[in-house]
Amino acid sequence: MAHETELKFTDADFPSLRKRLAGFGAKSLGRHVERNMVFDTPERALRQAHTLLRLRSQQWKDRQAALLTLKLPPSAPVP
Repeated sequence: MAHETELKFTDADFPSLRKRLAGFGAKSLGRHVERNMVFDTPERALRQAHTLLRLRSQQWKDRQAALLTLKLPPSAPVP
């Protein structure tokens, strides 16, 4: 399983960011609605194990997609 790093920026300069991304050849796919459903056992076993089972759905005007993800702690072995 690939190691994942996620960065979140709360105070971004969006006009500058869009310009820089365009300079790299990036194109916007448009706005979309994203919904996340998180699953766990009634005893919250996944949460206690620092594990997240999530169904993420995205909907654009002309298409939709869904992705089931399992996030494990960084040191956890792949099941």
